[in-house]
Amino acid sequence: MTKPVAWHLCSNRWNSAITEYALSLARCTSQLGFRTVMSGLPNSAANRRAEGYHLEVAPLSDFSLLGLPKFLSLASRLRPELVFVSGGPETVLTRFMASGKVMRFRGQAVDPKRTALSLRHRLAHGHVIHTLVPSPSLARQLDPLTKGGGGIRVLELGIDDQKFFYTSKPRRQPFEVVILGRLDPVKGHEPFIATFAAAQKKLSIPIKLHVVGEPANISVAHLEQVAKDNGLKVGEDITFTAERLSNLAEFLSTSTLGVIPSLDSEVICRVTQEFLLCGVPVLVSGVGSLGDCLYDGAGKSFAGLSDKARVKQLIEAIEQAASEPEEDRQFRAEKAKARFSLEAMAQNLRALLNELNVVNPTEA
Repeated sequence: MTKPVAWHLCSNRWNSAITEYALSLARCTSQLGFRTVMSGLPNSAANRRAEGYHLEVAPLSDFSLLGLPKFLSLASRLRPELVFVSGGPETVLTRFMASGKVMRFRGQAVDPKRTALSLRHRLAHGHVIHTLVPSPSLARQLDPLTKGGGGIRVLELGIDDQKFFYTSKPRRQPFEVVILGRLDPVKGHEPFIATFAAAQKKLSIPIKLHVVGEPANISVAHLEQVAKDNGLKVGEDITFTAERLSNLAEFLSTSTLGVIPSLDSEVICRVTQEFLLCGVPVLVSGVGSLGDCLYDGAGKSFAGLSDKARVKQLIEAIEQAASEPEEDRQFRAEKAKARFSLEAMAQNLRALLNELNVVNPTEA
């Protein structure tokens, strides 16, 4: 029997969180038995990574209305049962399709109070059967926009638990607080370095800060100077690794505490989920959807706290993380796997498709 087609459209060229979610969705439909096709821009991160996952790729060079004829020609050949769109341009194109149930993924915050935006959203999404979002926070924010444009369903990002998992190796000494992610002002490195410096002076256990990430809109040299200005010794109290690490599971799981100090964004919280899958407790700023990732024993948020209270909370989080037994870390990782793994995302998607009476190849 011919497999039904799940067609994934992603106009995002970069290896962003939006692209990460689109790829996870594609891997889920492949797991569920669909013939899965990824269509991104030629040489885009979406297409390259989809090929790496052994998914079928059909590039689209133009997601504007000028590319509509080629888009419709490909749609006619694929005859998709399901179409997942990850951006505005592809959402518009799918209005002209003759068949296929369309689901729109939204992974960016918007201001629902803007009436013009609401009207434009409803006109562009009238054919969308569901809007998928990665968190309850974004669902609440988007709710006023989606009347007449498909209901909202929360489908959390699934992370590959073959890449991010708990290891039983002992925590690195001295204990390490880790920030993982690109070096960008929005990620909150500067204010957190000051918080860490104040906390370190009051701690009785040896602790260092390890910042891992490639420079984007801020340099390593700048952050090194910020560290020095706060009395930290580079290479001793704080370390910078401006490159991708090959064995992230081991690196994360042997760290003491993961911190996500972002000042904005974080609607899709993949780094938080990666720490938790490795069994590492987290301390998060609470912006975006970060608070939604916390469960009993996962960690804490310092949203709304004063500078003094943040230092106190960081001290408590470090002391607790440094002394917790490995059983706690293993249990944290198991809970994260049940919620944040790619398999969990696939099963949650299966449940949604069953509600919509969509043909599910594994159950046909």
